[in-house]
Amino acid sequence: MEVLRSGGFCVNIDVLFPVIPAIMVFSGFFTEYVIVLVSILFHELAHIITALALKGKVRSLDVLPLGFKAAISDMPEKRLAGIAVYSSGPFVNVLLCILFFSLRTFNTGLSYLNLAASVNIYLAVFNLLPALPLDGGQIMNLLLADRVGFFSAGKIIRNLSFIVSALLIASGIVQSFGSGNNFGLLLIGIYMLFNFKRSKGEAALMNITLLLKKRSLMLDKGVYPVRHIAAMGSRRVGEVLKHMDFNKFHIVYIMDSHMKLIGMVTEQDVLDSMLERKPDITLEQLFRHNAPE
Repeated sequence: MEVLRSGGFCVNIDVLFPVIPAIMVFSGFFTEYVIVLVSILFHELAHIITALALKGKVRSLDVLPLGFKAAISDMPEKRLAGIAVYSSGPFVNVLLCILFFSLRTFNTGLSYLNLAASVNIYLAVFNLLPALPLDGGQIMNLLLADRVGFFSAGKIIRNLSFIVSALLIASGIVQSFGSGNNFGLLLIGIYMLFNFKRSKGEAALMNITLLLKKRSLMLDKGVYPVRHIAAMGSRRVGEVLKHMDFNKFHIVYIMDSHMKLIGMVTEQDVLDSMLERKPDITLEQLFRHNAPE
């Protein structure tokens, strides 16, 4: 439910949000719930402020029953800027942990400071796990993309996310049998597993968007690094697109079965073919189609 809109930014509140605080009041855990909620809010605000400072755009802030989620629609182009945005949340949680622990040292009467410090260090460590949709998974995705391309990086990080989710679920089951009523890790693992399929589609859409955005960046800068790719003429343009990344402009050399050069096409030729809904034509067909008569 949208409660606030300003320009391209909006605040949405989940319809179930009031239910959890009520449950926490009756169960006697309201103070603990508030500590967790505020810690997550500072985490998300750190993402928002860092993104805006680095010329990114924030689409929305969702208020969920168990926390907050900022949606950044236009990440900064540079890899280091993107890493800064994703790492800002855990960094703020570490600072809050240090703050609460220091206050606890000077004032032993504030019993909930220990809990606040523990919650924040837990949020920092957990969010740095190399799995989507966590910050650690997003950071690893950016680091891998520079080496293997966005599509290959996305495939690697999704597989890793599945493994991390499975390990959390297994650990949660073991923990539940040991403690009797501690289902935290199990619920987190299930939540991440449900987000696994959605993040796959979001990652693919983000990769295509970044490639399309590259043209405007190149026109603005006037100069852009080039990466060369060699591919067999029988390969389809949709397959070649998976080997491209955002940080380079690609020249594709087309080879025949004897490893002789047939010709070459540019990244824009491949993208134009995709936009014309011709992802199944081969590179050789694309080259022949674009060759002057």
